[in-house]
Amino acid sequence: MSVRSFLSKHTTNKSCRPHLSGLGDILQSFFFSPERSLGWGVYWGIGPTFIIPTATDDFLGSEKFSLGPSLAVFKQSKQWTAGLVCSHVWSVSGEGDTDVNGSRIEPLVSYTTATATSIQLSAEINYNWETEAWMIPLELQLSQLTILWDQPVQWSVGAQYFARMMVILQSG
Repeated sequence: MSVRSFLSKHTTNKSCRPHLSGLGDILQSFFFSPERSLGWGVYWGIGPTFIIPTATDDFLGSEKFSLGPSLAVFKQSKQWTAGLVCSHVWSVSGEGDTDVNGSRIEPLVSYTTATATSIQLSAEINYNWETEAWMIPLELQLSQLTILWDQPVQWSVGAQYFARMMVILQSG
């Protein structure tokens, strides 16, 4: 089993009103996968994804507990990894005004050094089925794999550029 957790810090542009800074919701995924690859260095996993409403401001999160399925497929070749993580979540409880109904596709490519330091380029392609809005941040991350209490833990820092942000499509 692999566990993938995200807790993000958000800061809005100073030109935005209101200017906000704080923590977003937790995105938690669990992937159950076979111990061996499918061959050719291809690995896969499937499992649940949860969004836990932990945002420090209503604007930075959904105020809804959400869950749904997730799938990950990766190809490893020496120091290179390429992969795709897909998930979909629906809100099941919470106080927010808007229901959560979102899809997420995350393509990535990563290079890992002999010291377990990685540099990764990825995108988080999000589609909100309720508002018909796209959000597409591109990310560059630097990560280090360490051992903490006999478990491998990866620490990361990165930057995002929003290629498209919350554009609401209008029909007719």
